[in-house]
Amino acid sequence: MSSGNEPERIVDELLERLRLRGGKLTREDVQGTVQAIVEKGDRRYIHQTGAFFELLREFARQRRIGEIAEACALYVEVYPVTWAFVSSNVSPILVNFYFPFLEDFPYEAFIQYTAFCEDWSQPIRNTFNNPPMFRLAIARLTEAVRRFAKENL
Repeated sequence: MSSGNEPERIVDELLERLRLRGGKLTREDVQGTVQAIVEKGDRRYIHQTGAFFELLREFARQRRIGEIAEACALYVEVYPVTWAFVSSNVSPILVNFYFPFLEDFPYEAFIQYTAFCEDWSQPIRNTFNNPPMFRLAIARLTEAVRRFAKENL
C-alpha cells in the first residue's frame, strides 16, 4: 500500500481489533478517534486531549455509552500515559452531556446524589475503557439515582 493509504490501513486494523472484542464503533467513529489521536496537542484546544474529549462529548450527546468506552480503550492504548487523566474526565463529560438529557432521568436528584455519595464516579473511572463494564456501571448509577430520588425527594 502507498503511504497515502496509511490512515485507512490504521482504521481497518482498529476496526478488526474492535470486531474481535465485540466493539460497536463504526468506521466513521474509528476515523474520528484516529483523527482525535492525530490531533493530540493541537493548538485549537486548551488541553492536549481536547480533540478526543470533543469526540467523547459527541458520543455522550448521542447517548452512545459503549462507544465512549471503546474510544477510550483505543486512546489509552495509543497514549497509555493519559490513562489517569482520561479516566478522571469521563465523569464530567457524562454529567454535562449525557445525564441531563436522559429521558425520565431525575437530573436534579442526580446532582444531590453526587454530593451525598462522594465516590459515585469511581465505577466510571474504573471501567471507562471496558465497554460492557462501563455500560453496567452507568446502568447501576442510573438506577441508584432513581432509587435515591424516590426515597429522598
